[in-house]
Amino acid sequence: MSIDEVFRALNDPTRREILRLLRSRDMAAGEMARLRGLDDDATRCFEHAAAGAATNEYHQYTALALELLARHHSRNARTEPARAAFEAAAAAYDRWGATLKAQDVRAQRP
Repeated sequence: MSIDEVFRALNDPTRREILRLLRSRDMAAGEMARLRGLDDDATRCFEHAAAGAATNEYHQYTALALELLARHHSRNARTEPARAAFEAAAAAYDRWGATLKAQDVRAQRP
């Protein structure tokens, strides 16, 4: 592959989006599954990402994974799981010290 082909590939917005999603494995896999309509796979990936981040006390990643999970449930009209995930995400944002973000997430609960 020539350098021109590499730059042409990197200039493609779809490929750049895929690379951005791949930076965070489980969350990226969850987003890709969600975009392809694989709801159960997306749910599992977001839950796995949140659990792994929580185990290692990475509160910001825990919060983000839970927020993505909550939005996923919300889009699929799963009100109770969405509400629980939004609350868990807000609590993780609080633990991280992002209180305004926590308030914003709580305001989005169904």
